[in-house]
Amino acid sequence: MAAESENGNCDAWAARDPSGVLSPYSFNRRAVQSSDVALKIIYCGVCYADVVWTRNMHHDSKYPVVPGHEIAGVVTQVGA
Repeated sequence: MAAESENGNCDAWAARDPSGVLSPYSFNRRAVQSSDVALKIIYCGVCYADVVWTRNMHHDSKYPVVPGHEIAGVVTQVGA
């Protein structure tokens, strides 16, 4: 799950290779564009699909992978 840092960057746990081991990872989000909705993630679920992607079981993962696509949160910004 990613969390917004005070400096605008995001902190997350990411797999960096097919071992699936997660380690701390920081990244910058791009600016909100006209068709975007920005969220502050409050809760995140992890399911088997996340395990598949972190371990590259379908041979199409692009690393780093931040698992946790089932999210709930609060809308913080909406594009035009």
